[in-house]
Amino acid sequence: MNNPTRNHAFSLVEVTLALGILAFGLVSVIGLMPVGLNTFRQSINISVGSQISQRVMNEKRQTDFTTLISSTSAEYRYFSDEGDEIAEANKADAIFVARIAVTNSVAVPSSGSSRFMNYSLAKVEVRLAHSPGGIKTQVDASPLSPETSVFTSYIPKT
Repeated sequence: MNNPTRNHAFSLVEVTLALGILAFGLVSVIGLMPVGLNTFRQSINISVGSQISQRVMNEKRQTDFTTLISSTSAEYRYFSDEGDEIAEANKADAIFVARIAVTNSVAVPSSGSSRFMNYSLAKVEVRLAHSPGGIKTQVDASPLSPETSVFTSYIPKT
């Protein structure tokens, strides 16, 4: 018995089908990349914004209460994409603009207890806008743009 050796190979039809399936999968994955990158960018902006607001709030908490409530005008500060503060002279390089406003002493409602009688709070509001170029209008606009976040904290008089 003579058994000729048989060549094992893919036919042209099988190769074409495999390439079609592969191309379909790659197109689907490539189509999802912009959505994933956009979500990634937004999460980084939220994270950096939270760090900036925490830094500003901590600085305000360490400020003397009378000095804190004596500032009546809004303060603007500029930050890089990593949350580092930028001097106002270089605000064109800023990615985030923060508008810090302090509301003068807010009295705590009396609850019948003498424990809170002379207790007052300062309201600190940080409006943070993702604003490449350090443009203030996005942080001042009302209603706020989707790229603007508001963080509020009450600092007690100690």
